[in-house]
Amino acid sequence: MPQQQQQQQQQQSSPPPQQQQQQQQQQQQQHRQQQRQQIQSQQQPQQHGISLAVTQGPTCAKVATGKEKDRKPIDPPPILELVINTRNFDRSFYGNPQHCLVDPSWFLYASLINAQEDSRQDPEMTRKALVGSTCSSLQKYKDPDHQDAGYFVFGDLSVRFEGCYKLQFHLYKMHGTEMVMCASATTEAFQVHTQRTFPGMAESTFLTRYLSEQGCRLRLRKDSRMASNRKRQLTYGIEAEHARSFAPGPSLKRRRGNDGLAATIDDNGLETQEQTEVEWWRTWEPVV
Repeated sequence: MPQQQQQQQQQQSSPPPQQQQQQQQQQQQQHRQQQRQQIQSQQQPQQHGISLAVTQGPTCAKVATGKEKDRKPIDPPPILELVINTRNFDRSFYGNPQHCLVDPSWFLYASLINAQEDSRQDPEMTRKALVGSTCSSLQKYKDPDHQDAGYFVFGDLSVRFEGCYKLQFHLYKMHGTEMVMCASATTEAFQVHTQRTFPGMAESTFLTRYLSEQGCRLRLRKDSRMASNRKRQLTYGIEAEHARSFAPGPSLKRRRGNDGLAATIDDNGLETQEQTEVEWWRTWEPVV
């Protein structure tokens, strides 16, 4: 009897399966919130007169499959500019501001975050979904106003999973033997499409072409729709020319006249006369 009473008490004290599932879901949500807080509570950037500006942000992307040939980079390629505020610039930390654009110790790291805060996707898995060249060094180019500027270019980034994401960037600098985070920036949300819903790569932007002309390694594209239409028209033209070249010509009918000339009549009713080689002697007369 005491054993039966203990079993009944345990059954009464244990919650039903539905409540257990709800508790597990709540625990998982709390765990995800803690992970987000840990990511957000990273080392704050040092304010020394340096900041980042997202000059060009992504708008869409295609899911990266296992095949390297089918992998499409984020479109358009993210480009960030190093902004130097001379008023708050710390010369003791960075040195001469004019030398910042050619300083090789700058590098920018890109990471992926979910644009939806209530997403159930693991933040760590989201960060691992970004493939390609996630780190970029500072490159000095001319901006559209023909002024010297420092850019960080990410031309080879792809995402493995479908969804709505943002790119988060952290700027680091080697200061002696330490690596110091100096600034951070986040892009607007962009959609990662599957192969069926992907609208295609858009035409390269003005900034992409402008930097490519200065030697930046970026892929230039024309409008995919215009290119496909031109390709289709070219294919149709080649097929039409091929059909005309191999099409049978008009049927000809030959008639022999009394004067020894062979007449040719085509389908249009036009008659042409020519002298045959066989009967040339009929019209020949010797010269006396």
